[in-house]
Amino acid sequence: MPNGVVALFDTDITTRINDLWVLSERILGHHPEILAPFAHLTFHVAERYESPALATDLMQLAMKLEPITIQSSGLGIFTGPKPVLYISVVRTAALSAFHEEVWKIADKHAIETHDYYRPSRWVPHITLGHSGMYEGDLTKLINAFHKESFSWSIKLTHLSFTDDTPTQVHQLQRIIDLKGSY
Repeated sequence: MPNGVVALFDTDITTRINDLWVLSERILGHHPEILAPFAHLTFHVAERYESPALATDLMQLAMKLEPITIQSSGLGIFTGPKPVLYISVVRTAALSAFHEEVWKIADKHAIETHDYYRPSRWVPHITLGHSGMYEGDLTKLINAFHKESFSWSIKLTHLSFTDDTPTQVHQLQRIIDLKGSY
């Protein structure tokens, strides 16, 4: 199962996304998001990381990076056999520069990097549902959410990463405050 380097949000946005997951579960009768049960924006994905070295380098990077405010702009879908419903995020020059800094550090410590998050291919998004989606689920969720405004101002406040532990997969390993001046 892949792991990732992510940004976590302020409490208000995290609560909004968690509320959407609860509503989705009520509408569908099951939870549509099964890989990462926490609200996040992903910057890098790999099968595994050299966790201690990654944690050290991310802490050093976080001393330089200050929290950044991004903007969401609506719903989107990655199509295919396992569709993904997501909240789209506007890719600005500032967000791209932030992503590139995080990517360089993460990729240095990655084992089997996934190319979809490479800076030239990255589509910033906040996943609402993916591998737990069944046929017809997208239609139900879009019908439920299409009148909602997903134009949110979102503050990225922390960096973190997931990695497998001996007892669990895809667990947050460290939550690192962004406190620098980028």
